[in-house]
Amino acid sequence: MNPKLIQLFRDALDLAVDERAQYLDAHCADLALRAQVDALLLAAEQTEVPLPDLSLAPEAFERPNLRLVDRSGEVVGSFRLLTPLGSGGMGAVWLAERTAGFNQQVAIKWLHAGLSESARQRFAKERETLAKLEHPGIARIVDGGSDGSADWFAMEYVPGLPLDAYIKQAQPTLTERLNIIIALCEAVGYAHQNLIVHRDLKPGNILVSAGGQPKLLDFGVAKILDDVNQTISRAPMTFAYAAPEQIRGDAITTATDVYALGVILFELLTGERPHKSIDNPGGAGGLSLLQAITDTDATAPSSVLNKATHTALSFRSAQLKGDLDTIVLKALSRDPIRRYGSAQALADDLSKFLRGLPIAARPDSLSYRVKKWLRRQPALAAVLVISIVSLLAMSGYSWHQANLANSAANAATIARNQAEASSMQAVQAARQTQAELDVQAALREHFTAVLIRATASGKPISAEQLLALSADMRLTANQSGSAIPMTPVSERALRLTLASIAMLRQDDAQLKNMIQQLKPLMLGANMADQTQFAMLSAVLQSLLSNSLANQTATTPSASVASNVQVGSSSTMLVVQARLAVKLGQVDQALALIAQAAKSTETNEAGQPMVQAAVYANYAQLLFDDAK
Repeated sequence: MNPKLIQLFRDALDLAVDERAQYLDAHCADLALRAQVDALLLAAEQTEVPLPDLSLAPEAFERPNLRLVDRSGEVVGSFRLLTPLGSGGMGAVWLAERTAGFNQQVAIKWLHAGLSESARQRFAKERETLAKLEHPGIARIVDGGSDGSADWFAMEYVPGLPLDAYIKQAQPTLTERLNIIIALCEAVGYAHQNLIVHRDLKPGNILVSAGGQPKLLDFGVAKILDDVNQTISRAPMTFAYAAPEQIRGDAITTATDVYALGVILFELLTGERPHKSIDNPGGAGGLSLLQAITDTDATAPSSVLNKATHTALSFRSAQLKGDLDTIVLKALSRDPIRRYGSAQALADDLSKFLRGLPIAARPDSLSYRVKKWLRRQPALAAVLVISIVSLLAMSGYSWHQANLANSAANAATIARNQAEASSMQAVQAARQTQAELDVQAALREHFTAVLIRATASGKPISAEQLLALSADMRLTANQSGSAIPMTPVSERALRLTLASIAMLRQDDAQLKNMIQQLKPLMLGANMADQTQFAMLSAVLQSLLSNSLANQTATTPSASVASNVQVGSSSTMLVVQARLAVKLGQVDQALALIAQAAKSTETNEAGQPMVQAAVYANYAQLLFDDAK
């Protein structure tokens, strides 16, 4: 088939019925080609064509049509026709009233005579589908039958405007627009629960009342999910709101309706649709609307609104950035699996956004976007990989040359300094650095295992549970692929840290447990670890001393003051400050910390055992604890 014919037909089919002639006048000067396009458009209104044969789609029951015949006053079943509401290539819709019993207005819909068998079957299926649905967001069926020449059914009359017309007239706020979508999602979700997929969600199939309540109409192409004969999309559709799998002719699921809801949401937020037909001036190589939908990702709504020239909207792009962009792009994912699992899930995230709560959707990760880009651009990706490998090779060579130069310089330095004492110090420093690196690596792998276990269930975890996991030495051993063992030195560093946390949290039981586990690990510990262990043990001993507790209970101020005089070491000063805080003596605690900070005690190497900055930080923690 002529590619130009296909392109013109697809573009015209996406336009409103009354806009197609003007479009074809401007883009199709060939009269013979124009006649072929008109014939296809007419066939699209009357028949159902499988997608592999162009997927023709009707614009039924949306605007007045030349087929409309005046039948005012005629009686159809128990109803009298009043005025036409709309007509299309397949049938007409009239406002009618019940002739007897009680006052009731309905919308009666019937087929034109002489239509294809597939059209009549689709009409019968719509009647059957509506009869199953009872939801405030879906126009319900009231009655049905045949007037001798055509089948008909009466459905609830919804006084209101199509969604797009309502938005232009009412100019609702951002919150009101989102509430409309939430109500639509709930109605669609109800249909999904009844195993029905609408497949043609669009503004023309949604009426909105003056109060902003939407009603879903037109289930003429709905799909029953348990119908094994409808696993592939072959029904008419409106391409601008069709999901990629519909256009490709793939299987239809509830995710198809979620995509259409995403398109409608995008349009309500930006005034534009997420995909457009893009043609080059020469007419070749451009992307049609169908190609844009199946081959390109939607742009974030905030970016589209930021570039828009219209100012009719009452909100700005900054209000869409972040969560709303994430919600819309998830609903519009080309992969059905990456969309929301249900229409209700989309409604839930929009409700959370309105209430200021965290949403469930998350933006695509960088790794996912990179993988998608590599698949779309294999040739460019290959060039990029080669470039990166070359750069790494050159960097490696440069590093190797620099390393050789450094090695030569070090060798010369070592040759000039043959003193045995200096050599031993260098060796000891290297060993100490490697030991510290080993400890850091082991702790990093341990806490990685802790975080994996803490987040595995997806449920919130308390601080107590997290600390309990951190104290479990078996996590790293059980971690698949673990290559760094937890040595006694690493375990000692970990338990000293946990003991310090227990002391700051005033968790005496945990502090006692950590000290018991530390005792066999302190053999061969360095001076810093021994000092920290001695301080923690002194804190625990003071807390467990009944005599000291009784003494402070009777004369707290005097007790602390006497301890200041008796205890001269910086460690005991810190212990006494801890007790003063527990007794509410903030001023005493400050005096004790200040005295400890001035300590001039040194260790065996002649280095100060107490640093003023350390005790200043510890003082801040004590005061925060006291508050």
